[in-house]
Amino acid sequence: RCSLFSFISASRVEEYSFIGPFTCIKNTVVKRYCSIAPCVNIGGMEHPYRFASTSTRLFPAKLNQSLQTVVEEDVWIGAGSVVRSGVTIGRGSVIGSSSLVLDDIPPYSIAVGVPARVIRRRFSDATVGELEQVEFWRYSPSRALEKIYTIDEFLAFK
Repeated sequence: RCSLFSFISASRVEEYSFIGPFTCIKNTVVKRYCSIAPCVNIGGMEHPYRFASTSTRLFPAKLNQSLQTVVEEDVWIGAGSVVRSGVTIGRGSVIGSSSLVLDDIPPYSIAVGVPARVIRRRFSDATVGELEQVEFWRYSPSRALEKIYTIDEFLAFK
C-alpha cells in the first residue's frame, strides 16, 4: 500500500509493504512486509560535486544513473530517514527515524544516526535461525502469522 503524495520511480514494491506519505523511492526494490514511514528518501541519483557544474541539467548521461537500492523483507524504516543509492538493508532490520544510511545494513540489525550505525541485533542467533527457517515473508499474512507463532519467543504476542 502506498500513501498519497509519495513518489515511486523505476522501483518495485512487493506485496504487504506500506509506504508512508511524502516518501520518495527511486531505483529500488522494496521486498515483502516492509514498513516505510513518512518523509523517507530511498535511492536516487547522487550529485557528482567534482563535475564542473552541480546542475542536473548539465550532468553527462553516465553521471545521471543511480545504483539499485534493495530493502529486503520485513524492514522498518523510520520517518525522515535517507537511504543512499546502492545500499542494501538486510532482512528484518530497523532503521531509526531521521537516520542517514550510507552503507549496507546486516540482516536483523537496528541502525540509527547520522551516519547510521548498527547499535545492536534485534534477536539472538537462535531466533534469527528459526525465522530464517520458517521464512514467514513468503506467505500471506494469515499464514505468515501461523509460521511466526511456531517460534517460542513470539508466542507471548499471540
